[in-house]
This record gives sequence, C-alpha cells and structure tokens, in this order.
Amino acid sequence: MSLLIAAGPILAYNVASILFQFLVIAFFAVVVIAIGFLVYAAKQLKAREGSVSE
Repeated sequence: MSLLIAAGPILAYNVASILFQFLVIAFFAVVVIAIGFLVYAAKQLKAREGSVSE
C-alpha cells in the first residue's frame, strides 16, 4: 500500500489521469506487438530466403 501512497500523483483517481494512463499503456502495448511482429517477419523472411537459395 505504501507504493500507492508514494505514487499518489501518478495514480490519481480522476478521469483525465485514468485516460492518460490507458493511452500510455495502449501505446506501449502497440509498440511491443509491432516489434514482435517485425521480429517474426524477419525470421520468416530469413527462413524462406535460405530455402530458396538451396
């Protein structure tokens, strides 16, 4: 509970703060998903490139 008290201004209980936190979390979630997709696509491309050259 002391963490909640220490982060009081960040974890405020008003609509603007909740919306801002939601947008920040959503932004980082989209970035993480995009990075994961790019890594997956790069691995698939590398695997297909190797199978074509053989």
